[in-house]
Amino acid sequence: TDWEWAENPDGSYFTLDGYWWSSVSFKNMFYTDTPQSVIKQRCEQTLDLANENADITFFAADNRFSYNHTIWSNDPVMQPDQINKVVALGDSLSDTGNIFNASQWRFPNPNSWFLGHFSN
Repeated sequence: TDWEWAENPDGSYFTLDGYWWSSVSFKNMFYTDTPQSVIKQRCEQTLDLANENADITFFAADNRFSYNHTIWSNDPVMQPDQINKVVALGDSLSDTGNIFNASQWRFPNPNSWFLGHFSN
């Protein structure tokens, strides 16, 4: 796995308007009105990737040394006939990479654990 900063079509860095949940870096989350579909599209186009099975994981960061923070899109509460979020509790599905962040991306070994996540 490798990391890339998403870009706009003109080559400038893709940025998100929004706000941080906390000023404490290791327990933060980023909130934005930008839909997840737009974020994913910018990532796919940056990577020049058109594979619907590709596992693209995106995070918010405020600098190149930042932790990888979850991005929560503020969607409308009512969205008929579709699921827009799944909140899972458990070991594999809820592993958000917090240990990976706290160890400064050294544990678990990123070469042996997918994106630093513990999973079954």
